[in-house]
Amino acid sequence: MLGIIIIFLLDSCHSKYLSIEIRTKGSPVAWNKDKTEFAFIAKRRLYRVPVGIARFPDGGMTKTEYIDFSLYHYSIKQKKLTHLIGLNEFYLGPGYRWSSFSQINLKLKDSLLFYKLIKPSGYAVKYLDEYRQPNFFKDISKTYSVNIYTHQKSIVDTTVFTNKFNHNRERMERSSARKYLSSLTYSDWGINLKEFYPQSKSTYMDYIVNGIGDSKMRQAIFEQIIPELTQKDCQNIIKRMQKQKQIFYKEFNKLDEKKDPYRRSIRKERYDNYILYIKEIKNKFFNLKKSGS
Repeated sequence: MLGIIIIFLLDSCHSKYLSIEIRTKGSPVAWNKDKTEFAFIAKRRLYRVPVGIARFPDGGMTKTEYIDFSLYHYSIKQKKLTHLIGLNEFYLGPGYRWSSFSQINLKLKDSLLFYKLIKPSGYAVKYLDEYRQPNFFKDISKTYSVNIYTHQKSIVDTTVFTNKFNHNRERMERSSARKYLSSLTYSDWGINLKEFYPQSKSTYMDYIVNGIGDSKMRQAIFEQIIPELTQKDCQNIIKRMQKQKQIFYKEFNKLDEKKDPYRRSIRKERYDNYILYIKEIKNKFFNLKKSGS
């Protein structure tokens, strides 16, 4: 019973507001011959941050609501990101999962992307059992290819391609790839809020008014939800933000500077930051109107 209560408390002590993570840092990058296309691995995740008791003793653990590891292809000429194939079957245990970006070799050759899982070592090995996870150990003994146009996956001769993988880990090549990916929207990444996180209009608006969730989630709302709101809805967001600003001001102003200087300064900082946040939101609304969205 005690265990059930603890699980319930921990489960209920995560924010009701989602955050978004799209991670490519650490992924190998395979470029084509003329450097106009590249392939890489990305992790997409929707999660909730810990609050209350769930934050102790060391800050707590996030609660993952959705996670996906996949191979992607990006065409610089077409400015197009393509989801090729999921790799979730490779990520079996937490100890191996989080180090897996560096555990896959990639090679892009013409219309084919070759990939091979590297056998885990060190602490990751203890999470793997050849008898309980036979398919995993079969996978790491094989080399695969996926057609970047048809997305068809095939097994290829490992001995032929072992020495042809791109082992280049130069920061410049990875940095160049991230530069192209930085301009992509969350829709480009296949994250559709109405599909992954269907909520009421007022809940989406709360993210903007209260500045909750993370900046990536709020950006996704601006990309996908805000353009569908009426002009009256957008005006209500600004009005609610003005009221929230007054609340922050009253909270700061009611504290005496001599009796409680620290809490007063913290509340003043929150008030000042919210004013800047309102300006940021107004600019985004202005740019939406300007672009005709």
